[in-house]
This record gives sequence, C-alpha cells and structure tokens, in this order.
Amino acid sequence: TLNSKPLKASVLEYTFPGDSISGDRAYYFRILSKDRVGNGSVSAERLVSVPDLKAPEPPANFTGSIADDGAVRLFWEHSVAKDAAGYWLYFANDPDDEFSSLNKKLLFENGYTYQIPTATLNEAIYYRVAAEDRNANRGKPSEVLKLKRPDKVPPVMPFQFQPVGDSRGIRLNWQRSASDDVATYRIYRRIYSENNSDTSGWELVQTLASTADTVFADTAAALDVLYEYKMMAEDDSGNRSEFTMAASARRALDPAQMQVKNFTAQLSADKKSAQLTWSFSPPADALPPGLAWEFLILKSQGSKNVEFLQAVSAGEPRFTDSTPLRAGVLYNYAVQVRFANGQEGQVSGVKSVMIE
Repeated sequence: TLNSKPLKASVLEYTFPGDSISGDRAYYFRILSKDRVGNGSVSAERLVSVPDLKAPEPPANFTGSIADDGAVRLFWEHSVAKDAAGYWLYFANDPDDEFSSLNKKLLFENGYTYQIPTATLNEAIYYRVAAEDRNANRGKPSEVLKLKRPDKVPPVMPFQFQPVGDSRGIRLNWQRSASDDVATYRIYRRIYSENNSDTSGWELVQTLASTADTVFADTAAALDVLYEYKMMAEDDSGNRSEFTMAASARRALDPAQMQVKNFTAQLSADKKSAQLTWSFSPPADALPPGLAWEFLILKSQGSKNVEFLQAVSAGEPRFTDSTPLRAGVLYNYAVQVRFANGQEGQVSGVKSVMIE
C-alpha cells in the first residue's frame, strides 16, 4: 500500500516519488478526506497504468556445445526480472558482424537445440541471448558465446616448388595452404621410384608449424642418392590435405669434402723410388651406404700438369712409384679419390721430389 503524507485542504494534486512506483504492475488510487473532528470519506477508485520502460537484464551463465554431427545445444539461467516473458537468441559467423535472430518466436524455455551443417569453412560460430518482458521490452544481449564448429573439411593442399640439391643437402620450398586453420606441414621422403603406382617407402622426415619459414633443408640426405619428396597440410582438428605431387632431387657431391688429407711425397732411402702416403675419411653420413671408392695417382715431370698414372684400391693409403727416377728431374705427384658411381673428389695439392 502506498500512502502520501497528510495534505492541506488547499492541495489539489500530489506526485508519488518515482522509486516507489514500479512499471511491472497496475495501481489503484483513492483519496481519503477528513474534517476537523476526524470524520472521513473515501473517493471512488481510479486505475492507473504505469508505462514499463525498463528492459530486463540479459540472462546469466550462457553456455553451449556443438556435437560432431552438428547438433548445437544452448543453455542459460532464467532472467531474474519479475516480468520476464521469454528469450531471443542471436548468431553470427564473425563476432564483428551483425548478429541475426535464431528463433522466429519468443522462447519460453532456458534452452535451445538445433542443427548446423558440418561442412563449412567457418571455424567457429558466435551466439548471444536476450530477455524480453511482458511489455515487449527486449533487453540488452548477453556477452558473446564462441563455440567451435566440428571441423570435417580438410585444408587446401600447399604448393611445393621443385627441390634443389647441393653439397649441403636438399632444399625444399613451398607456398602455404590457403586454409586459415592449418597447424602443421608434414614433409615425406623416399628413394626415387620409377613406378608411379608404388606407394611404399615414404617416411616422415619433418613436421613444421604453420608459422615456420616455408623452407626445409634435408641435411640428412645421403650423397648421390636420388630422392623424391611430397608434403601435406594438417589443420588443428587433425584433417589432412591431399599430398603435393612428388618431386625429386639429388644431393650433390662436394669435391672439397672428398679430398685426401696429409698427403706426402718423398724419395725412398735408396733414392730409386718415390713413396706417397695420405689419409682419407669422408664426413659421417655423407655417402650412400656401401658406396666404394679408389684412389687415383697423378704424376708429371717438370712444369707439366699432373696426369693419371695408376688406380689404387681403398686399402692402405700409400703408393710406391718404382718407375726409374732420373737425377735432376722434378717429379710431381697428386692423389684424388674416385667413387664407384663415377664421382670424384678434389685433387690434392701437388707434392714434388727430385734426385739431385
């Protein structure tokens, strides 16, 4: 019951304070008049409707989930507003876009379920909920709820450029996938096969984050082995793109790495022959397994360039030139390694001997 303070007989109007009147109901008013001795009478009642201009607050604890089959389930707490009548749901594929109404009629429950397509390029969907009161005042929407869609769409295949081999390894470059949700790139390698239908032998050699540089140097590739490479993109849901077309390359032999060391040439004690010694140890994992080699002995006289004299097996790194040596003649020697596949290392420095 609302009562004013006693008013003088000359007062013909009165205003109730705004905080004492609520817009969620109607009010009946009447006036009680009293004379000086306390006799009173009451006027007829008058109905006054107070306009409701206050919208309800958004519901609390707005949550939801999306199943693998695309079933969306949304839940929220009932509005605390006494005159709340129902709810409106809104959705968007981008939180910065304008949200569209999801339900066509006012919802009376605090939950909603519907189906969305699973084959879509949008990674997430965004929702808001608002309450509406009995006077059709629609409240401010809730904070945005982001739900991750079930990802069934594989990413777009990256573009792989032709790999290039040099003495340091085989270098691969590629162009990133056009898909936004790529998490990693997976690079595969095998020894080249002329049989296009053969799918065996591939091994994963590297997995790179999507943010990494679009280059990979396969330094573990053996020398003079023809490899082929292919790659794929994998998104954050585990979906994988198709493989790129396989492309081949060979790691080239670096002749400087295959040069003999500690090469010496000196006269024998009886000065009738020249004795050559050297050492050779190729870098670890630099040669294909089982690749054999031999040494080439090179010789010349005076100022002439050294030329092939004899091949020596890869046993003891030494050679004795028993060809008769003439006094006063400068004999020049060098050694070079040659592999069974025909590739050759760099010629050693020239060493000379002379019988005075």
